Amino acid sequence: MASARVYAGRSAEQRRAERRNRLLAAGLDLFGGQGYRNTSIEALCTAAGVSTRAFYEEFTGREDLLLALHDQVAARAYDAMVETAAALGDVPLPERTDAILCAFVRAACTDPKAARIAFAEVLGVSPAVDQHRLQWRNRFVEFAMVEIGRAIERGEAPQRDHGLTTIALIGAVNELVVEWVVRGRTVPLETIATEAARMAYAAFTAS
Repeated sequence: MASARVYAGRSAEQRRAERRNRLLAAGLDLFGGQGYRNTSIEALCTAAGVSTRAFYEEFTGREDLLLALHDQVAARAYDAMVETAAALGDVPLPERTDAILCAFVRAACTDPKAARIAFAEVLGVSPAVDQHRLQWRNRFVEFAMVEIGRAIERGEAPQRDHGLTTIALIGAVNELVVEWVVRGRTVPLETIATEAARMAYAAFTAS
């Protein structure tokens, strides 16, 4: 039975995973190049070398593929922040903020096309996409609130409700990345990261 599932040395599961990866690569190239709204399912299938039927076996539609690509960027950036924070130990808040925001920006912008998808192409697509983005934003807020709580305990930040400040900061950092994307990446990523860290430190230490 198992041998019947193998074709050209690959199992059905392997072939399906390869097909999904080709569609993700096509979405990254087309959504991140010509834009989500300018890309049809037919164009995605042609680029991936799969049939329309095969596309719908992997994704419910373009929006589903868009969210999968957004998740890749968001997860990469989130994991980079968590790993950086864990490795910093008792580093003071200014250096800690700089390191964490630099990790976020580098991870989110590793691929300019992926950054365009995650920070620009997802905007205004649908209420479902907006809700998905909100769920990710809440995860970043939770992470930031843990870091702020740590700073308060160490006397590096004032004791107050930093929730709205955190939401505003996330929006500001996102806009910096959008600016980097739409301006053709004329501003060095290091400058974006430094500005984000400067804003974060100023916001969290304000009384």
